[in-house]
Amino acid sequence: EMQISLKNSDYFLTYHFLPYRTNFYFTLFHTALIVQQRYFQQTLLTWLRHFGFDVSATFPLDRFRRIDAGLTTTVAELSQFIPDRSGQFVEAGPPDQLPTAIPRLGFVWDNAEWDYMFPVHGWRANLQLNVSPKINSRSLDFTTLSFDMRRYFRLWAGTSLAGRVSGGISSGTDAQLFLVGGMPWIFRSKSPKGPGRYRGSPFDLDDNVLKTLYFSQYLTPLRGTQMMEMVGKKAVLVNLEFRFPFLIYYFPALRYIGQLGGVAFVDAGQVWDAVPVLGPPPQLEVIRTSLTYGWGPRFVIFGLPIQVDFARQYQADGPHPKSWFVTLGLDF
Repeated sequence: EMQISLKNSDYFLTYHFLPYRTNFYFTLFHTALIVQQRYFQQTLLTWLRHFGFDVSATFPLDRFRRIDAGLTTTVAELSQFIPDRSGQFVEAGPPDQLPTAIPRLGFVWDNAEWDYMFPVHGWRANLQLNVSPKINSRSLDFTTLSFDMRRYFRLWAGTSLAGRVSGGISSGTDAQLFLVGGMPWIFRSKSPKGPGRYRGSPFDLDDNVLKTLYFSQYLTPLRGTQMMEMVGKKAVLVNLEFRFPFLIYYFPALRYIGQLGGVAFVDAGQVWDAVPVLGPPPQLEVIRTSLTYGWGPRFVIFGLPIQVDFARQYQADGPHPKSWFVTLGLDF
């Protein structure tokens, strides 16, 4: 997406070196974004830029297990512009920069057997350690251990069960935040919490906006909620799905235009050391929990995977109104 100049464009350059058992990957990336905000009836433009270099390597231990290692050096930058008397936007001050280097080490185990749209038998697991040493006065200081474990059970007549547990824990002066909730939908029903994709503004979570925007970790899906429904430095998300073919046995001709299936699901998330998303920080907000459930069809029409979910959030005061979401992509 090229806009006017390289400084205001998104681009990625990558090179894979694959002749030996250890594979190496080199990536140069750059993204830029302008956000318009209003403060006290004044328009403010925030220019965000994130660029850096990543090198990673994967070493297979056997057919199903491998070791991953890598290093990302990155710079996040923020500049703010305000209108002058003539209406032209001028920079309000020097840009705020956040340089950091993040080495990582991970272990992957994957022996899953796939059906057309998703795995139906076996395990998939990923354990990763990210460390950001404080290389200078402006860089970040955190250590994050994250995990993602998935188990699949083949049942009968094209049905299967899938379970997933993911999450992590972060510590340090600049501990990473886990943003739990929602899913990257493209269409959704009207929500009583508001029309936005996020429950709150990422700009209001932390004094260090760049840290929140570029160094947080998203945990999804928590269907029936908004993105950033819960935020904390320790988090876990559990997803359970019963997957089944949908109408194939009644209308076999559907196979000729695509695949049609369905899922019934339960999602549950919990965060510790919670950060308030809306309003002033309460003194006792340490743990937050959310539970959702629902069902939805799954389509692969002309090669395009589509998910439709009808979800309901359950809380202590009872179930909330049902909502629906349309998303592109495949289930875990």
